Amino acid sequence: MTTIDPSAAVARAWQDLIDQLEGNGPAVDRFATIWLELLPRRLTSCRRALVRGDGDLARTRLLSLHGSAVMLGLEDLAYSTARCRAALDAGDDGLESARVLAREVMIDAQMAAALVSTALAQCRWSKR
Repeated sequence: MTTIDPSAAVARAWQDLIDQLEGNGPAVDRFATIWLELLPRRLTSCRRALVRGDGDLARTRLLSLHGSAVMLGLEDLAYSTARCRAALDAGDDGLESARVLAREVMIDAQMAAALVSTALAQCRWSKR
């Protein structure tokens, strides 16, 4: 679903964050690093909520994943989490649809983790 090069979207979003933080690149670095560390637990929690049929918890987890994906420029993950959340809101078949769409979220999360890892290694967002 990405409309531009995913690496460019990440670089642009991170530079925007740095600009909003008055040039504090290390803060963005810490945020991205913590995001990477928490991602597996957040995905597991979301998946378990969907399996248990806990739509409210799944919705909360998806919203959290969506917000951080937007901040980090991870457009595909932001899109798939939004679709999964929308499925939960769709009525009786929503939970089953969300379970199917969660596979897409997991795949996009893996790609997002790779993008963030690469960006951290290359320091692409920095004007240094």
